[in-house]
Amino acid sequence: MKTLTLLGTTLGLSFTAGLNLYATVLVTGLAVRLGWVRLPPGLEGLGALAHPAVLTVAGLLYVVEFLADKVPAVDHVWDVVHTFVRPLGAVLITWTAVSGMDLPQTLEVPLLLLAGGVTLSTHAGKAGTRLASAGTGANALGAGIGLSVLEDVAAFSIAPLALAHPVATLVVVLVGLGLLGIVAPLGWRLLKSRLAALGYLFRHKLVDRQLPGLDTSHLPEPVVLAFADNGVVAGEEGLILPAYVSSLPGIPRWSPGFVALVPGGAVFACRGWLRTRVARVSWSDGRPVLLPRVTGYLLQARTPKGRATFTFFPLTAPMGEALERTVAREADGPSRPGPAFGALPREARV
Repeated sequence: MKTLTLLGTTLGLSFTAGLNLYATVLVTGLAVRLGWVRLPPGLEGLGALAHPAVLTVAGLLYVVEFLADKVPAVDHVWDVVHTFVRPLGAVLITWTAVSGMDLPQTLEVPLLLLAGGVTLSTHAGKAGTRLASAGTGANALGAGIGLSVLEDVAAFSIAPLALAHPVATLVVVLVGLGLLGIVAPLGWRLLKSRLAALGYLFRHKLVDRQLPGLDTSHLPEPVVLAFADNGVVAGEEGLILPAYVSSLPGIPRWSPGFVALVPGGAVFACRGWLRTRVARVSWSDGRPVLLPRVTGYLLQARTPKGRATFTFFPLTAPMGEALERTVAREADGPSRPGPAFGALPREARV
């Protein structure tokens, strides 16, 4: 039970530090100073967080984070900076907590590493959730502010719980890490989508100053080969734009890549860890529908296995107009599936 108490308290505080380091220090210090909770035996070192100087600094920094975390874009920059700050802060809190226990280094060092790892994982999940919210346009509805408030509430709630009920907190931490582990990869894919879109904008807005049509020379080689294997030929009629998948059978949700819009359908290609994924959509299964959104456009079409939805962002006016013309031509005209398009999307290795 002593081991579970140690892990529950230290990892609980590490978990909340990944959400909001300064709120964790502030509420823990206040809980100890005002006698809200009693420190677990052996963890009396946490009493250092109740010092007035620590509370003052933590309170001021919490106010700064509270304001920065509510401003779109600023919150992402704040998270990038705190990628290093939060794990180091958690390690320092854990080291302070166990300083009076005389743990052997063979146990203390792994505990410190575990605390930093939990904080980094929580931080990655938090940042991934924010990126997912921003990438889907939910921030325009206030989702970013709502998530920030929820994170603050979680930090102020779980930190005292880690002192009063360490074992229950350990269960909460394990469940929370599992949920965040699902969200973090989605946010990472959205981040790669934005970076790819910005790179595309830089090249064709500032360098080439024109859209490339089906020119694939500016694309990663695996994507070029994937397009070639699926009938996308440079110089023919069509348009290639960066996009991410909101839904597409056979492709992980929110995967970033490139969409080639050609007569009769579309080909999506993206790079994975070990392979290049390819999916094909034929307009013969359902006419494409283009919907304007705050962050760009949604392109939707039916497939035999479900709906295909591509999200394009950000787009300049010429890119948006070219996209609208290309989709309108396919939606209004007769369906012209070429030899590269079957009835079903497929996944291919390159």
